[in-house]
Formats: sequence, C-alpha cells, structure tokens
Amino acid sequence: MYLAHITLFCVLCIISEQTTFDKSGQGVTNVTAHPIPGGTTNFKFNDNFITFVPTNYFRNLSNLYSIYLQKNLISDIEDTAFSEVPSLRRVYLLYNKLSVIRKLMFSGLPNLSMLWLNSNQIHTIEQGSFKGNNALGYLALSSNSLATVNRSMFDPNDPNNHPTNLDDFYMFGNALQCDTLCWVKQAGWITVYRPDLTTCDGPASLAGCKWDSLTEPDLCGTPGWCLSFCLSVCLEPDLAEGGSIDMSGGPISHLKPEKKSVFFCGP
Repeated sequence: MYLAHITLFCVLCIISEQTTFDKSGQGVTNVTAHPIPGGTTNFKFNDNFITFVPTNYFRNLSNLYSIYLQKNLISDIEDTAFSEVPSLRRVYLLYNKLSVIRKLMFSGLPNLSMLWLNSNQIHTIEQGSFKGNNALGYLALSSNSLATVNRSMFDPNDPNNHPTNLDDFYMFGNALQCDTLCWVKQAGWITVYRPDLTTCDGPASLAGCKWDSLTEPDLCGTPGWCLSFCLSVCLEPDLAEGGSIDMSGGPISHLKPEKKSVFFCGP
C-alpha cells in the first residue's frame, strides 16, 4: 500500500510539471502574436490557419517536449526554427502544405524521436535534412508527392551517420519509384511501417508491387522480380494453381488480359 501511494505521488508530480500552451482551434494565423510562456512542455496550435513557422520562435524553451501544429496551412518552416530546443522529442506537422524539406528545418534536435510529416505536399527532401536527428524512431512521410527517399537525407557525407533504430518509417501513399529504394531494404536499422500498403508506382517492371512482396534482389537490380506475386495476381488461374511456366523465350505470356497493361512478369 505504501509503495502504491509513492507511485501515485510520482505520477502526479510528473503531470503537474507539464505545462501546456494550447491555442488549438482558435483561428490563429500568426504564431508570433502569441509569445510562449517559459516552462512550457507541450505546445498545441493545431487546427488553425498558420502559414509558416518563424526562426527563433521556440528559442530558449529548455523544457519543450512536444509541438502540435497539425491541420494548419503551413507551407514553410524557416531555417533553424527548432534548433535551440534540444529537449524537443515530438513534432506533429501532418496535414499542412509543406512541399520541400530543407536541410536546416530540423537541425539541432538530437533528441527528436517522432516526426510526423505525412499528408503534406512534399516532393523534395534536401540532402542532410535529418542529419543529427539520430534519435528518430518514427518518421512519417506517407501521403505526399515523393517519388523516392534518398539515404542522403540523413547525412550525404557519412553513410553511417543515421538513426540507430528507425522502427516506424512511413512511405505509403507516394508514387514511389522502387528501384531507387534498394538502400531502404538493405538498411538493417529501418522498419517500413505497413509494407502491405506501400506500393511501387514504377519502374514498369515493379509497378503495382507491394513492399512486403519484394526482396532485396528485386529492388537492387537482380532480374526475375517477385515471381510469387505474379503467380497469384497476374497469371491465368490454372497456371497460378500449379501449371508449368516456360520463361526461356522471354516474358511470361499467360497473363490475365486485364493485367497485361499493368504488370510485366518476365525475367
């Protein structure tokens, strides 16, 4: 009973030490009109009409843990906007209008563990955009306009400088050219979230393939990709159920008519 009281007391202490600055859903258009109180741990300005995040706005907030800016109209984040907030762990920027991630947007955040950038309009991520964010365990880039994600977004000069365990990497909902993503499959420190929803848009030989059906040789240049996927999706039922296939003469010809224009199932 004594231990239970101590535990409850400790939990209450932690809660009491958290200070939330909350202006969510209040029609805010400019964050600079709302100075952040010192000691703030949670910043919540979601569901507003904010268009940009200025540099130095979060400066000297040594206790800031999380920033909620989802569901705004943010199209730009000025360089080093978060750089003097080393305590920052979580940033929520989903459902905005970001199109380019620049290399200084998230610099100086060694403890950032969760970054939500999904459901924007991102088509470009500059080299080094996530350099130094080695605590990242959750990076959501889904539902954007990306054709690829390059390893250089972590560190263009040092391939060993990257997050230790990126356990939740969201890529689905993009028009991915999967032949550029060999490095993701090879990286032992990345786990793709919902590989069953992550689908290749190209090249033609991989179009329509789901990430969980692809192997490293499929993505890294070895011909004869995901044959088992083709057997279940592309072939006539009698062949898919165990018929023989002769691939010596070129591409498989026994395709379902409706799949011939979508999948190339040859070697």
